[in-house]
Amino acid sequence: MAADTIQKVSADYSVDLINTKDNHTYVLDTILPKLVHLITHIYPQIRESAVLTLGRYIKLRPLSLQDNINPYLRSLFSIMSNSHVEVQKELCHSFVLLLEYFPQNTSPYFNHIMEYILYCHQSNQESLVLEACDFWSQLIHLRPYRDHLRPYLPRVIPLIVKCLVYTEEDLFIFGEDEHEQHKDTLIGSDNNNYEEEDLDDEEFYSEWSLRKLSATCLEAFISLFKSEATHLLLPLLETKFISNDWRVLESAILALSAAAEGGLDDIEPHLPRFIPFLVTHLSNTSVHIRYIACWTLSRFCKWIVSQSMVPQETHKLYYEPVVRTLLTRILDKNRRVQESACSAFILLEEYSSRQQLVPYLLTILEHTTNALHVNGKKCIPLLYETIGLLAEKVGPALNDPKCLDVLMMALMSKWNQLQYNQHQLLPLLTCLADIATSLGLGFLPFTESVFQKSIKLVSTTLQSTLNRVYQADKDINDGFIAVPLDLLSGVVQGLGDTATPFVQQYALCKLLTMCIYYDSRWEILQPSYALIGHISAACFDTLEPYLDTILSRIAKHITIDDLPFKSVRNNAIWAIGEIAIRWRKERMERHVPVLIGTLIPLLHHKDLQVNVFHTLGRLGVITDEKTSTYLPYFAVKWVHLSTIMKENNEKDSSFYGFCRLLKLHPQVLQEKVIEVLFDVITLWSHPSLELQLSFQEVIRCYHRLLTPQQWNHVSTHLC
Repeated sequence: MAADTIQKVSADYSVDLINTKDNHTYVLDTILPKLVHLITHIYPQIRESAVLTLGRYIKLRPLSLQDNINPYLRSLFSIMSNSHVEVQKELCHSFVLLLEYFPQNTSPYFNHIMEYILYCHQSNQESLVLEACDFWSQLIHLRPYRDHLRPYLPRVIPLIVKCLVYTEEDLFIFGEDEHEQHKDTLIGSDNNNYEEEDLDDEEFYSEWSLRKLSATCLEAFISLFKSEATHLLLPLLETKFISNDWRVLESAILALSAAAEGGLDDIEPHLPRFIPFLVTHLSNTSVHIRYIACWTLSRFCKWIVSQSMVPQETHKLYYEPVVRTLLTRILDKNRRVQESACSAFILLEEYSSRQQLVPYLLTILEHTTNALHVNGKKCIPLLYETIGLLAEKVGPALNDPKCLDVLMMALMSKWNQLQYNQHQLLPLLTCLADIATSLGLGFLPFTESVFQKSIKLVSTTLQSTLNRVYQADKDINDGFIAVPLDLLSGVVQGLGDTATPFVQQYALCKLLTMCIYYDSRWEILQPSYALIGHISAACFDTLEPYLDTILSRIAKHITIDDLPFKSVRNNAIWAIGEIAIRWRKERMERHVPVLIGTLIPLLHHKDLQVNVFHTLGRLGVITDEKTSTYLPYFAVKWVHLSTIMKENNEKDSSFYGFCRLLKLHPQVLQEKVIEVLFDVITLWSHPSLELQLSFQEVIRCYHRLLTPQQWNHVSTHLC
């Protein structure tokens, strides 16, 4: 009873007990030696309690434990032969902690401990094997023992692989009866009942099982020991790949996926065999094998895509079979397989180029849009992600009439079915944003409906907050504002000035001025400023009446130095630049002192540097006279940053503005900085005609300003 009481007290108050005294004596000076003695007690429950309680103090390293560490270790070693499972589990847990926190005392017994853990790993008690596996997962992160662990790899790796085989409990958690594995694997014309499959079972899937821990452990071993561990693993897999037991086969495929990253160099020579093998098993009658084959293929997507590049016909060996078979599995009857296939296909898309995807575009759209109608609801967000990424990758190719018909008929059907307050609407909105950007003017027939529902969604959400008697803005459902704004950004960006009547009709700019008053909601501010920037570029006149309000809010928000606001600040700074190159000089000049005073210090902020660089330069396009008075405070830094900025339209307009500033105050740059500037000018590949003329004017300006000797020095690289 006393041991049990001490265990309970130590569970909650171990830190407090370290400094607790009784009659000038530390309590632990009395308790811990007694607990060490109880480790060898005749009753296993008391032994377990003593080992467990002492284990709670290992990380804390109290002086009482340090003084008794050697008797403690001897007592632990003396009960290694104990057959009580709970005691054995506590020993495994204690040993790994002792190796970490008392290395000098414990490391001499490393081999002894390893033999014990290997013994426990071969137990028929799953809970003990789980504890042994956990020992490996922690030990591998202890750097001092890595070399000592290496000789044990030939014994450890096979034990871990053996534990990857499904148990009956694993199969129950997966949600499939073994007798259901051999049904048809494809969705047919019948109405499949997904209601039961779509129950909220995430808590079951998230449970930490021996199989999951073993897979994680194997991945860690392969990542650390690379070839040494991979060469031990591959022969085991070759044997298991031809097993007639589907569970053994499935575990081997799982092991291959666990080794995919850390062991890729050694696995790569075998991939010409392994990839067709995995593709074949995507059609296996076992749902578990289909599921894990999808997942494992996803781990090699980068290699699969790379093989379709050279020579020309190799895409038919790997890429095309993987594309077509994964699309088939997206229509699998099992929800878990659907999700695994979707996830794998998304990765394949990420690594693929436009040229690789376009030949299969119609086929991909036919399968994914069909799946939208028949798959389980948990797979739908993944399907939207698949379609959205595809649109982003193939761009205008999506305007093909057949593709457009297949895609938009399915998406707009979903669009019309969903109500304003349904969360399932949000991933559809995100998908449509990518599509709208890719289609450009091709999205015009759908713009009216999208604007109407998106504006209503944002307005309704904002209004619901006001109806709650001005409660704190934490009550806002950010997604029902942010996601529709992202969609509208995609539409405006794609349509350009054709979006003007829609922006006007639905008073979008006025709505945005309401959104940017939610100071603490970066989730709302981020898409708001992105949309403001896109409207400025596409249909500036609609935004102009609200710019004084917008710029005053921006001036406030770009000073908020909180990590979540990084994206808000970047979007807001970019929006300033879009406005600065379009607004009338007399109106924009009123905001320059406040904005530029805030922007200049941010030129040294690495996360904001790119947009600050572009915007400072763009402020010189129209408001050059006002901005040039601040040139001495940022010119040198700006020139040096220009050497690392990518050449694009933003840099072009930014540099044009900077040249206008230099022509007004060329003396701000010293000889060495002028040399850097000239290097940038010389290396510029494709400047716009306007920028080329500005370069020439700046060069002539410095030719007049500098002495012949200075000019000869700085103009060395000028063509």
